[in-house]
Amino acid sequence: MNHLKLLLKIPWKDMLAVGLLITISSVVFHTWIFNFAPVTAGDWHLNDEVNIKEYFSSPNIMNYSALGGVDIIGLSFYPFNFLTAALIRLGLTYSQALRIVFLYPVAFIGSTTVYFLLRKIFKSSLAAFVGALLFQFNPYFMILDNGVLTLMVSCSLFPLIFLLFIKSLEKTSIKLLLTTGLILYVASFYEIRGVYLMTPLLIGYALYHIFVINGERSLKRALSLLALYMIPFLVVFLLSLYWIFGLMAMHNPGYGQTLFKRALFGEGYMSTTASLAQFHPFWAGDYSTNFITMKVPLRFWILPLVVILGFWTNRNNKYVLFFGIVAFAGMLLSKQGTEPFGSLYKWLFINVPGFSAFRESSKFYFYMAIGYSVLIAGLIDYLRQRKSLGRKMVTLTVVASLIYVAALNARGQFTGRIRGLSVLRSMPHDYQVLKQYTLGQNQFFRTLWLPYYSRWIPQYPQNPKLAANGLYYSNWNLINPDKPITVKASEAERFVEMLEGEKSRRLLNLSGIKYVVIPLLDEANDDDFFYLFNKPREYYLTAIKKISYLKPVDIHTREVKIYLNENPKPKLYLTEKPESVDEDIIATPVSYQRISASEYQLSLGNITSPMHLQFSEVYDSNWRIFAGSDYWPNIFNARTLVSEPDHQANVAGLNSFKIDSRLSNQTVKLYYFPQAYVTLGWFLSIVLGLGVISLIIIKRK
Repeated sequence: MNHLKLLLKIPWKDMLAVGLLITISSVVFHTWIFNFAPVTAGDWHLNDEVNIKEYFSSPNIMNYSALGGVDIIGLSFYPFNFLTAALIRLGLTYSQALRIVFLYPVAFIGSTTVYFLLRKIFKSSLAAFVGALLFQFNPYFMILDNGVLTLMVSCSLFPLIFLLFIKSLEKTSIKLLLTTGLILYVASFYEIRGVYLMTPLLIGYALYHIFVINGERSLKRALSLLALYMIPFLVVFLLSLYWIFGLMAMHNPGYGQTLFKRALFGEGYMSTTASLAQFHPFWAGDYSTNFITMKVPLRFWILPLVVILGFWTNRNNKYVLFFGIVAFAGMLLSKQGTEPFGSLYKWLFINVPGFSAFRESSKFYFYMAIGYSVLIAGLIDYLRQRKSLGRKMVTLTVVASLIYVAALNARGQFTGRIRGLSVLRSMPHDYQVLKQYTLGQNQFFRTLWLPYYSRWIPQYPQNPKLAANGLYYSNWNLINPDKPITVKASEAERFVEMLEGEKSRRLLNLSGIKYVVIPLLDEANDDDFFYLFNKPREYYLTAIKKISYLKPVDIHTREVKIYLNENPKPKLYLTEKPESVDEDIIATPVSYQRISASEYQLSLGNITSPMHLQFSEVYDSNWRIFAGSDYWPNIFNARTLVSEPDHQANVAGLNSFKIDSRLSNQTVKLYYFPQAYVTLGWFLSIVLGLGVISLIIIKRK
């Protein structure tokens, strides 16, 4: 009843404006809203009801795809993966669940919540409406909408987070601060980089509120208020303990740190003029080019003009002053290495912790999106308050021009010309056949795709897929195959040479690779990656015929080609001596049950002499073997059955444990040690999360 009363208090103009924003988004994103066909593009690979069910469990630090390994970034995604899996358990398809978890939030949350933020700052519903349109339909967000959904959902939540934060500080309300923290946590599990972007703005506003809006002069009082205003960040920290504990428990952070080790990129594409006009350099009007810089169209120059006028005419509005600073910071950072302050971005990249997650500067267009929307709304609000006929005509002209810019930005999404996730896809027949053939064998093996894998076949726990380029640039190029890889060869030639010879055959066997797949040239679904490696598909079809140990297999596909590697080794097996690429080592399979990606129960047979237990996942010293009956106490006491010196990487870079007759006929647990801390953190996060929700319900203020 209270919620109904609150809804009825919303002015009819605001309800009309929000309804119109929802209608416009429904039309622009019609391919998402009015059907449930698959969408996939770029790095957004297809999942299905089979592999996504893996996530209907407690959070797991290990990644089952490819050759396995730690995935801290994936662990931070646990809540939305769990939600997707839960929806599928309730009977939805993956495409339906994807829309609820990602596509609908992207389509509706940003524009509607930024509208209410703008209405908090300005009196005019028209000003808020136009500002919301420019926030939702700017070139950078249109590009994100079609491939980087995690970051886009996170950014879409920011106007709501900021609105609640403003109200929290105005009322000094712990209840609202806790609520802000909960929504900030939601933004964090969609994309932690989104919260990294938000953090300086929230802390900056807290200081701005204390010293500028409230005019606080007591340092002691200011520090006390600042500590109180940090409650949202404390909530995010406490609810994220499951992945924070896991990160702290590891000897090496593995994949998760690759995000922070990438080199600076893209400096030659960014420019001060493009940033000033809030124009992404790859934006071609209806679509994004592939690293081809475009000139700023004339229509975009209305934005900086309106922004400057909006700032000047509202310079006495303290909210406008703050968001003017935000917009300027966005322009300064998004231009990356160009003048003025050309070395600023590089200095931040090298010296500020976490900033290296942004190897190129386009993410900071987010600052401009929120800052420009406020300043644009500010000018319209100023003009609306002027009653003369001339001012009305100016207002109409400005509003029409801005809506025109937003409409042209949205056009590519509506027509589908932007491609990406705006286009409805249909799974090619060959991949349907391959998927059924792979899953139908009901046994562990990997597939190797040459040169890269299609988005249409998901990663399955029992049948992970690898890409030849990924293997080459990991460690296989260092193992010295029979034929030395030609230094001047193209990437495609190197990938093929990597597979030639007996040593390469043994590497495939050790890695459990049963099939090599040459995928489709699928231009209809934008699933063409052959051009990236400078050789046509026909090159691979010809070259693979020279690799004698790979036998073609006819599974009744029309174009996809499958080649059998006859003797792949199982996930877990025993050998009498260390694995080698110089000779074939006899493997004795080990009976095991996969509990999760980080836990296996093994039934070891009769062991009369020292043996090597081979585990076909990338080597990590945190894998431990514990007694099967009471392994939980042993985990925290670090009582393992195999000492660290007896756990090494084999010749393929996979796990190898030296064991002896003490483990004969035993049931043991193979367990990834940091997972225990992930599970502990998960329990704590649940308890603390329930505590936060209880406080929100109980507290009056």
